[in-house]
Amino acid sequence: MVKFSQKLGFKGYPGLKYPIGESLARGGGDETAQPHEPVQDDPHAAVAEALWRAKSQAEAETRLLNPPDKLEWKEGPASLPKGAMMAVLEGDPRKEGPFVFRVKVPDGYHIPAHTHPKPERVTVISGTFKLAMGELFPGIEVLETQFNDDDANKAASQLQAVFARNPDLAGVFGANLFSAIGAADGVKAVGKSGEIRVVAFDAPQRIVDDIKSGLIDMAIAQHPAEIGYYGVVTAYAAVTGQSVPTDIGTGFTVMDASNIDDPEVRQFVYSD
Repeated sequence: MVKFSQKLGFKGYPGLKYPIGESLARGGGDETAQPHEPVQDDPHAAVAEALWRAKSQAEAETRLLNPPDKLEWKEGPASLPKGAMMAVLEGDPRKEGPFVFRVKVPDGYHIPAHTHPKPERVTVISGTFKLAMGELFPGIEVLETQFNDDDANKAASQLQAVFARNPDLAGVFGANLFSAIGAADGVKAVGKSGEIRVVAFDAPQRIVDDIKSGLIDMAIAQHPAEIGYYGVVTAYAAVTGQSVPTDIGTGFTVMDASNIDDPEVRQFVYSD
């Protein structure tokens, strides 16, 4: 609903996104919640009911999969430093073909820079997993992630606090529109516009304006129409018992000062 509202030009889209996210966050984890009773002969309510039940069932079954105390843990492979434990869930990592394994490591564990010959998908089940730059950029330090509760003002304050502790701060990535806008405001407040690079994820008009002014260097814009389309198609497939892919790429567009006025790029800017 949010993505379609955005694409259709709903006025105040960011204001809609925040309360919906807040409401979902408050309701998250409540396993006693029950779906509303569908209105008699209402096909939309029937679909919503089926989706709710399918989601609840999937979540319940997922929680039962591979409990850590039931796995067969062994020492990690020689390619990892000592201290890692590994449990193979599916396939054989030593052979061709797909495989799935779980790894647990002690606090502060460090894996040296390395490469993989094939694409991999990593899911962090618990704890914090940080990626570094490796040998290509040995002088870059990745700082701790700052969580701002979708509050741009808080993000701006955090940026200023991080800068106070790290006056050589070179860049920041705002993982959503609140983080990016707040980071840009924080950079401006410390007088480092154009010196501290800001990369944003999401593309409301405010971020476009900041790209034009030079306060934000780059934005990664989502494709809301594709997200909405594939969401509906996938929901229908799930309700009707069809197979559903585990990963669905919905595309993105990189915006910067060189292409921000291109109509093909502007179509992905959120309507205010």
